[in-house]
Amino acid sequence: MELVESMVLLGKKVTLINRSEKIMKTYDDEIRNLILEEVKQHDVEMYLEDGVEGVTGESTVTGVKTNQATYEADVVIVAISVKPNTEFLQETEIQQLKNEAIIVDEK
Repeated sequence: MELVESMVLLGKKVTLINRSEKIMKTYDDEIRNLILEEVKQHDVEMYLEDGVEGVTGESTVTGVKTNQATYEADVVIVAISVKPNTEFLQETEIQQLKNEAIIVDEK
């Protein structure tokens, strides 16, 4: 979403394609809805539940092909979520969030 914001601030027309029905799953619905409202106010086109299959074009990018459509594009930015690799902590007392990220303090 930081990239979406940056591109909007640069005056670019932005299209957001997300394979899931929800964006920013780590946030609760209240916060996510506020973010979605802000995105809509800036005329960002959003296509949810639309999985990217590839990029179109020969020597330069001309678009993005998904399982539902092909969207024209001059630039494509791929941003994927990251799941923490913390499986090795399962048998420890280290506290983690629901997404398995480690809870830390101010130090």
